[in-house]
Amino acid sequence: MIIISIADLSDADQIFDIFEKARGEMKYLPDIHTSEETHVFVTSLVISGGVLVAKEKGRVAGFIHAKDGWVNHLYIDPAFQNQGVGKVLLEEVKEQNPEGLYLWVFEENLGAIKFYEREGFRLIEKRDIDHVDNEEHLPDRKYSWQKA
Repeated sequence: MIIISIADLSDADQIFDIFEKARGEMKYLPDIHTSEETHVFVTSLVISGGVLVAKEKGRVAGFIHAKDGWVNHLYIDPAFQNQGVGKVLLEEVKEQNPEGLYLWVFEENLGAIKFYEREGFRLIEKRDIDHVDNEEHLPDRKYSWQKA
């Protein structure tokens, strides 16, 4: 059974591990930060709030960071992918944001694009390599979700 809760500092190491594992499978991503920098970043997300974790038998299976109507991060431990963990996390954030949500996703992240479109997000903008402002400098897409 999946339990959703607000992340606290005791979850930070597991969230970091998931972030690194999941992004490590995205072979198109450039390697722009050290593990130490990434750990500091993930810990700062937890401290600043807006991070929810999905736990299965006490283990963090995935997390979502949403703030001010934006889904900034949604990562699932590869061992728990395609088991509904992302859907449960996203549904919780949708309930907390009935006015709607926005997110950016990399153009090459086809699995995430398929997931978000299946979950009711609609494409509202595409940016090519010459117009992006993400630190990875990769083409991306902006999506919007509005409650039906």
